[in-house]
Amino acid sequence: MAVFTDRTFGVEMEVIFGGTKQDLADAINAEFYDQGIGASAYDAGYNHVDNADNIWKIVRDASVQMGWEVVSPILHGESGFEQVRAVCKALNEIGCTVNRSTGMHVHHGMDGL
Repeated sequence: MAVFTDRTFGVEMEVIFGGTKQDLADAINAEFYDQGIGASAYDAGYNHVDNADNIWKIVRDASVQMGWEVVSPILHGESGFEQVRAVCKALNEIGCTVNRSTGMHVHHGMDGL
């Protein structure tokens, strides 16, 4: 079992997907609901605004030709990791793929270091 600290983290998942941002949000929201996770996702347009707690956004990413970027809020602990797992499951089930120009970036909070 993983050991988590109070250190924050966030993820950006670049995926190839021919559907809409709303299709992705719907799939993620359904998975959050099924797992009893109090979070949600929405079509955010393109922006650099930090997400509110437990709100994931789907945005256009210029580096992804036929796809989208799914951006987490600031996460922490096991509950944050549960959200990441749920999003990965939803993206896989709806048919998202990756290639050499896409993937997942993890940002680590550095407070206190």
